Amino acid sequence: QHIVPGTAINVMGTAPVAPMAPSDSAAVTVRKGDSLWKIAQKKLGFGGFWGCIAKANPVIRDANRIYTGQVLSVPEACDPSSSK
Repeated sequence: QHIVPGTAINVMGTAPVAPMAPSDSAAVTVRKGDSLWKIAQKKLGFGGFWGCIAKANPVIRDANRIYTGQVLSVPEACDPSSSK
């Protein structure tokens, strides 16, 4: 079967969602094409801090698999020693 662009489809289930962001974090909604590296680059100023975002979101089991629409907590700052 082929899906034609613009066709409405129903998807059963939802993408995993991180818990509500604590007060020392900000929330970001994952968009198509995002990666933890890109989000860290944009929000923390250095893509290498992606591990801080992964650590702040225990729902992430594989850092290479985040989902469009997923809401992630992004810490305001990152301790480089905790991002590994």
